[in-house]
Amino acid sequence: KIKFFFEKHKLENLDPYIYNADNIENKFGLRGLPTTLIINAKSNEIARLEGSYDWTSENFLKWLKTYTKVY
Repeated sequence: KIKFFFEKHKLENLDPYIYNADNIENKFGLRGLPTTLIINAKSNEIARLEGSYDWTSENFLKWLKTYTKVY
């Protein structure tokens, strides 16, 4: 699903990252799930979304694309 989403919306400057460990909450300091982290090529967190979102909404896609241009 992630690969299809990235291809459909031409998100070429981001790589998806899925971490499947039991202690993910501690590693990233999460307060709850779902949480989405945007991490740049230098492994720095540049954005965080807590809660559920409509990943297909135009507002979300515009927001996400701002990070692909900056980093």
